[in-house]
Amino acid sequence: MRQPESPSNDDQAAARWLSLSGLPNITPTVLARLFRRLGSGEAIFSASPEQLRETGLDPAKVTSAKELCEAILHQIEDFSEDGIEAVPVESPRYSRGLLDLRTPPMVVFTSGEVRPEDTRAIAIVGTRAPSAKGLQMTRELARRAVAAGFCVVSGLARGIDTAAHQSALFAGGRTIAVLGNGLCNVYPPENDNLASRIRRKGALVSELWPEDPVSRRSLLARDRLQAAMSLAVLVVQANIGCGSLTTARHAISCRRPLFAIRWQEEPFMTGLARLRQIGAKVISKDDLDEVFRTADAAKTEGLF
Repeated sequence: MRQPESPSNDDQAAARWLSLSGLPNITPTVLARLFRRLGSGEAIFSASPEQLRETGLDPAKVTSAKELCEAILHQIEDFSEDGIEAVPVESPRYSRGLLDLRTPPMVVFTSGEVRPEDTRAIAIVGTRAPSAKGLQMTRELARRAVAAGFCVVSGLARGIDTAAHQSALFAGGRTIAVLGNGLCNVYPPENDNLASRIRRKGALVSELWPEDPVSRRSLLARDRLQAAMSLAVLVVQANIGCGSLTTARHAISCRRPLFAIRWQEEPFMTGLARLRQIGAKVISKDDLDEVFRTADAAKTEGLF
C-alpha cells in the first residue's frame, strides 16, 4: 500500500501562521512583530514561555495554535489538490517585495505559477469605469510592458485591470492577478475565463483563506499587495473613491515609483490631481520608457 506523502515544509510553515492568525486578538500587526522578532512560525512554536512573553505574546495562545495546526494542515493539503498552494513568508517562493509592507501577509495563496522572473513587474491599475480611450491606452501600455520583458500585475477588477491582464496575455506575456477574495472563487464572476487563462500564463494571488468571499475591506487590503509585488505602479485612469488611489498610497509607502497617465477630461482630471498630491509623476504614453528605466533602477538598487 502506498504511504501518504509527508506534508511539505511550506505547508507546515503556512499551517503554523494560519493557526496563529485564527486566534482572537492576533492581528496582522502582531504577526508582523512576531516574524520580525523570531523569524519564523517554527521559531514561535518552539520558543520558551519567557521568549514569547518578551514579544508580548501569551504562551497560551501558542498552545492553542498548536492544537489547531493539524486540522489546518489537512485543509491546506486539500486545497493543494485543487491547485491552490499556500506560500508562507519563510518560503523562497514568497514575493520578497511584500516584506516592504508594514503588515505583510504571513501566508499568500497562489493558483498558477509565480516565477522568479515575475519580480520584474509593473502594476497597471485604474478605475472600473474607464473611458474608451482609457481602455485603448491600457492595452497599449500592457503590450509595451510585455515587449520590454515585464510581468503585468493588476487586480482582475472590471475596467482597467481586466484590459491590462487581457492585453498582457494577448501579447504573449505573463501577468499576475491579485484578488480581494479567496481563490476558490473569481470576482467579478464574468472574469472566470480570464482567470483560467492567467493561471496558465502567470498566477492568481490572494492573502485570504481560499473560501473567503469578497468585501470592500478585502479589496482595499488587496491594493497594497499589488504595489508591493511590483517595481513600479502605473495608474492609467482614476476617479475619486477609486481603489487605485489606495494602491498609489501604498506604492509611496513601499518606496515604489508611482506614475499616472495625463488626462484632460473629467472625472479623471480630478483623480489625476489627487494622484499628484499622493506623489505620482504625471506622464504620457510617450514617456513609458522612463517608467521601465525607473523600475529597473529600483530593482538594481535592491528594493527586492
